[in-house]
Amino acid sequence: MTIKRRELFPLDVEMEILYSDICHSDLHSIKNDWGGITYPIISVHEIKILGYAHRIYN
Repeated sequence: MTIKRRELFPLDVEMEILYSDICHSDLHSIKNDWGGITYPIISVHEIKILGYAHRIYN
């Protein structure tokens, strides 16, 4: 997949994400296991990313 990117703004960081994971609670939220979810949702309760910073705006 190719995503068209804008130029970096002040305080932006360009990075390559190699691996990521998602909190198990987010999976329950996505599936509405606990009820009360209004879709669409963005589930980012807890996320871990391993990658490299390629460019920091300067």
